[in-house]
Amino acid sequence: MGLSVSYANNSLIGNALQEQRFLERDYTSVYTKPDITNNKSPFVNFTARHSPSASFTLSGNAYYRNIASSTFNGDINEASLDQLVYQPSAADRAAPNAAGFTGFPLAGATAANTPFPFWRCIAQGLLRDEPGEKCNGLLNRSYIDQTNYGGSAQFTLFGSPGGKRNQFTGGATVDRSAVDFRQTTHDTLSLGKALNLTLSGRYNRTSINNTDRIRPGGGKGSLDGQEVLGRFNPSVGITYGLSEIFNVYLGYSEGSRSPTSIELGYEDPEQPCRLPNSVAGDPPLDQVVARTLEAGARGKLGNAIRWNAGVFRGENTNDILFVTSSRTGFGYFKNFGKTRRQGFELAANRTVRRVTLGGGYTFIEATYRTAEVVNGTGNSSNNAEVKGLAGSIKIVPGDNVPLIPQQMLKSFADWNITSKLTADFGLIAMSGSSARGNENNKHAPDGTYYLGPGRTPAYAVVNLGGRYQFNRRVLLLGQINNLFDRRYYSAAQLGPTGFGETGNFVARPLPAVGTNFPIPLATFYAPGAPRLFWVGLRFQC
Repeated sequence: MGLSVSYANNSLIGNALQEQRFLERDYTSVYTKPDITNNKSPFVNFTARHSPSASFTLSGNAYYRNIASSTFNGDINEASLDQLVYQPSAADRAAPNAAGFTGFPLAGATAANTPFPFWRCIAQGLLRDEPGEKCNGLLNRSYIDQTNYGGSAQFTLFGSPGGKRNQFTGGATVDRSAVDFRQTTHDTLSLGKALNLTLSGRYNRTSINNTDRIRPGGGKGSLDGQEVLGRFNPSVGITYGLSEIFNVYLGYSEGSRSPTSIELGYEDPEQPCRLPNSVAGDPPLDQVVARTLEAGARGKLGNAIRWNAGVFRGENTNDILFVTSSRTGFGYFKNFGKTRRQGFELAANRTVRRVTLGGGYTFIEATYRTAEVVNGTGNSSNNAEVKGLAGSIKIVPGDNVPLIPQQMLKSFADWNITSKLTADFGLIAMSGSSARGNENNKHAPDGTYYLGPGRTPAYAVVNLGGRYQFNRRVLLLGQINNLFDRRYYSAAQLGPTGFGETGNFVARPLPAVGTNFPIPLATFYAPGAPRLFWVGLRFQC
């Protein structure tokens, strides 16, 4: 048996995505700040294992965790970008004057001389009128206190019918927090000298309880409610050894995911939202069900080369997607037909004296298989009558799912320099992928209304590590990630930008079209981590 206890107390800075023009000028720049998350989390875990006999084993664990998180975020207010926020009106000037403020402009405030306007924001707050439109910045705070606890129990029976070693494993897990979860797991059977069958089944039961402290009691507009979702997910696999150095395999599995509270809070077309940052009471969503089929072969060439090759195809049914409602610029979550992920993977490694070389390549085609209409405000191909205004785009079967690179290459080299000293080299390369907002893969920038390509470029990152084993108890470790300090982007999203070329906030930067004021839409990137190194010492009793 064993007992482990840990406690985390940290403050994290997460500066999110940055607009591509500012990254070109300064890779370390951020779009808005602060973005601070404070976390405190104690954790206790107890494990035990007992074997009453050689053919029967019992094991289990119990745990408790509390997570307290608070956030403090400064964000740009996109609702102010098409507003007149610079020059206070007569009523706007009267309100701060009555409150004792001085120094507000009486005339002549423009984007050119007022890079960060705030007087209309203060005035509208004092008037209790429209600060949500006239304030160009927002401070968002949140606090989450979550307690998780649960346990698991498992038994394993061993047997040897026909002279072959088999086992049957069963058990259950209960986790209590936002979800309740129970499962049973697999048994493996040897059907012959070369043929093996693996069967498993897992039952998920998820209970989502929402309590609304603003509108308790249920009904229209209330979040109160309970969703209980259950599903049995089977899995089967077959391996056949054609020889001692070559075998083939075939497998089929199913999995499911229940909707989250934020998805359940935005699933009513009658109560759409602009962004999923608050919730409302809505009807239930179905579980997402994934079905995956894979096949392949693996083996050895001589005594030095090991290889494997496989193909796979998975389809998600009832996938959850944030789609456009009939109210332009707003949307809601709904169950969305199908998405598909299919492709192949190859890998091999070889050991030559003290050096092991290896690598793997994966090709994946991730596509939508059902037509849908989603928000496309940042996409140049949207259906807005005027460039720079809110609009929608149509997804058709075959369009690529955003943020999933089509190609991935990994390679490594491990060198045992001495019996105690080892060096590791690794390369990770990714192809580009479409940004969120470019689900139809048709975005094309024009340099005025639509900025940036709407996808991430390909990149490659090199990592270097080393280990020195002083003795059987003491190990020295070192690692350098992104050895050459490569600048790259791990994700992208299309959205409105509130800043001009000089970095100043600019509202109404483009000419009016009737009563509408177009807004520049840009590609925002998530910058990859710069060069990072660390050294550690591991001691084992």
